[in-house]
Amino acid sequence: MPEKIIVADNIIKIFDEGQPNEVRAVQSVSLCVFEGEIVAFRGPSGSGKTTLLSLLGCMCKPTSGEIIVCGERITKWSEHFLTMFRRKHIGFVFQNFNLIEHLTAYQNITVPAIPLGLSFHEMNLRVHKWAEILRVDHRLAFPINLLSGGEIQRVAIARALVAEPELIFADEPTAHLDTKLSNELIEIFSNLKDYGKTLLIATHDPIVYGSKIVSRIIDFRDGHIVESGA
Repeated sequence: MPEKIIVADNIIKIFDEGQPNEVRAVQSVSLCVFEGEIVAFRGPSGSGKTTLLSLLGCMCKPTSGEIIVCGERITKWSEHFLTMFRRKHIGFVFQNFNLIEHLTAYQNITVPAIPLGLSFHEMNLRVHKWAEILRVDHRLAFPINLLSGGEIQRVAIARALVAEPELIFADEPTAHLDTKLSNELIEIFSNLKDYGKTLLIATHDPIVYGSKIVSRIIDFRDGHIVESGA
């Protein structure tokens, strides 16, 4: 049976706590994610699903509750240790890609791996490996602003993978893609599962959460899990 790779126990995230503009973004959420799953967090904009991804992905700390990722109790770690842990175990695909336009696709893909201290040879091998898998190896020398929307998305995924993390987090990955490119992205995610990756996807796109590759849908609304199932 697959091992639990993420466990969240009664996590709460409050922004501007005690202030007039206080926001309870995540409220008493408990869940488990197993190795090899593709889990879709489904919910409308403002439901808190992106905040939940950020908490589980060590991008921010909960107000209360406990999170275990890859067997480590990360909740009380300092920002320094969270950053080191995230670099090794977690890759992010951001909604707006967050690529650097004046850099080439190759340079963008290398960014998360630079702090790992890899040799040039190892870095080059990794970049070309994932670029070839994601079918952007022929565009590595091109600046980002010369790539198509689908190519930009695949470069963003390659960047998330270059550090060889076990976990991939994607926030609204089809937000800027048409139906054809969205379906191509689903195929890519399916292939990543074959490479042993566990994926967590925040989405309100039926192309994503309705796909056969999704192991489980967790519905999220007003900071709460309202339904969880296959």
